[in-house]
Amino acid sequence: MPRRTDVIELAVLGVLEDAPMHGYHLRKHVTALLGPWRAALSFGTLYPTLRRLQAGGYVRAQGSPVAAAGGVTPTKVVYQVTEPGRARFRELLAHPGAALGDDDAFGVRFAFFARLAPADRVRVLEQRRARLLDRLEHARGRGCAEPADSRDPYRRAWAQRGVASVEAELHWTDARLAAERAGVDSPSTG
Repeated sequence: MPRRTDVIELAVLGVLEDAPMHGYHLRKHVTALLGPWRAALSFGTLYPTLRRLQAGGYVRAQGSPVAAAGGVTPTKVVYQVTEPGRARFRELLAHPGAALGDDDAFGVRFAFFARLAPADRVRVLEQRRARLLDRLEHARGRGCAEPADSRDPYRRAWAQRGVASVEAELHWTDARLAAERAGVDSPSTG
């Protein structure tokens, strides 16, 4: 299981690599990227992550004046990725390790796939495929293990849904892998 902080760091560094931004916009972009974790990415999660990244030298913060009513000019903090931050981003992106078993982690990683070398994309997809085959075997074995399950149509339907879901992702992964191996960028396959 990946460390959740690594996945959030990957998303924050990747978004900041696109453009410097202040906390509100950064949270908005990262939240869209994280998908199912939307509710979990609060400012109480984002700002400690930014402080850790700053302490590590991966992100720098700069204040910029903002016009306000009444002549008061507060400062808006804009975050920008540093060169060590770019290196950390590439490290997190290229070496996912166990993170490929986590759907959210793989989704964030896939969002930045264009930034990986073709051989690394193939390697990551092959690892994901192996994880999906394990998951499919587990889902099929889980089918109707208990006698009561075989009589309960809803339990059977739920087990069938699990198998179909993994089979669909495996099919998608195989198509993406074939396209990557052929050296063809065909986003219309997904």
